[in-house]
Amino acid sequence: MKGFGQIGEACGAIFSGLLYTTAPLLPFFIQIAVWVLALLLTRTFTEPDRQTSVPKSHIVEALQSTRYALVENRRLRYTLILNIILGLASFYPVWLVQPYMQDGGVPVEWFGPIWAVANLSVTLAALASHRTHLRLGDKSIILLFVLLSLGGYLGLGLVGGVWGFLYYYLLTCMRGLRGPMMLNYAQREISSSNRAGILSLQSLLFRLGFVCTGPLVGKLADRVGVQLTFLFLCGAFALALPPVAWLFVRCLASERGSR
Repeated sequence: MKGFGQIGEACGAIFSGLLYTTAPLLPFFIQIAVWVLALLLTRTFTEPDRQTSVPKSHIVEALQSTRYALVENRRLRYTLILNIILGLASFYPVWLVQPYMQDGGVPVEWFGPIWAVANLSVTLAALASHRTHLRLGDKSIILLFVLLSLGGYLGLGLVGGVWGFLYYYLLTCMRGLRGPMMLNYAQREISSSNRAGILSLQSLLFRLGFVCTGPLVGKLADRVGVQLTFLFLCGAFALALPPVAWLFVRCLASERGSR
């Protein structure tokens, strides 16, 4: 699913530029048609068999799910936290890489193909996620996530110029490898009765994290420049990622030791 989604976004990156050149409003009208088709598709869905419970209230159920995810289940807590931090690491460059390329003198006509290759790299990494995890194991693949994140930011911060954007692909590869694996770990810890709620909680926390930090990162980029901002972010993630990654791997090891 992740792979097909990124292939679609890669195609969109290429063809939307051509459509916009032909008629500036055409991509927006086509987007409306896509969402109409998506709406019709949702009408064909059927509910799967799952555990059900009658909550006292939706607020009580939400609070119980939050408590379970962030307090009671230690493995799930560190899974969500690590996933959120890695998600932020791959999300900041989505907003910063285009002004970064502008500053580096990358021709504007390259932007669509560059974005397409970025999405294809997510696709290939997502398709290889399961096999890579089996080959490397938990510790090594988490270490790989950390190295890809820090290496991407360090390269973007130090190199610059026309080809500096290539380091962005380290972060897109991390994004593709991380998605299926971390989602699998989260779902293993959640019962079907509250799976949707806890996954929505993860999405909410991720969005809140970006809402709280994104404007600060943007203000820093305006003040010191995008390239130097990547170096600051590299330092921030160098402090945040290793301890959370260690706690996550430690929880996995304790889980296997208790079996």
